[in-house]
Amino acid sequence: AADCGVTNAYSTPGDLGADRWVAMIAAHRLSDRAVCVVDCGTAVTVDVVTAAGRHRGGLILPGVTMLCRSLQVNTAGIELQDDVPASGILALGTRAGVEHGARILLASAIDRIVSELAEQGGEMPDVILTGGDAEQLLPLLGITVQHVPGLVLQGLAIMSEGRS
Repeated sequence: AADCGVTNAYSTPGDLGADRWVAMIAAHRLSDRAVCVVDCGTAVTVDVVTAAGRHRGGLILPGVTMLCRSLQVNTAGIELQDDVPASGILALGTRAGVEHGARILLASAIDRIVSELAEQGGEMPDVILTGGDAEQLLPLLGITVQHVPGLVLQGLAIMSEGRS
């Protein structure tokens, strides 16, 4: 399946979430190079589109809130009640430790994924970060990214233009 210059790599195209699809369409329109779209919401999705518009595939990770809830539900003694913020890399309370740990985990994963992509593809793709939790991860990333709030809405607008 292809739309607006992007070709879906999935063997069953309907398995790819609509939000991921329209985010890739918008990201492809924003760059003339390969792009890595990182959408930070309930889940963190990572999708790569070549400069020619071919989707190479993607990954789905639990988001910040899901990681925190998982620890709270599955670990004895983790009550997310305190609100002492993290100071630097370390936290001074359970809630801050869990939340900051989740953010560091995801930022590190994103850094690693992009690094691996660059090694495999020979060049660093443009990384576009979007989604409700993107601002929490931005200061923790070791890579250069373009923060584009509302990327999914931009993709919907592009698709709408193509159909009118």
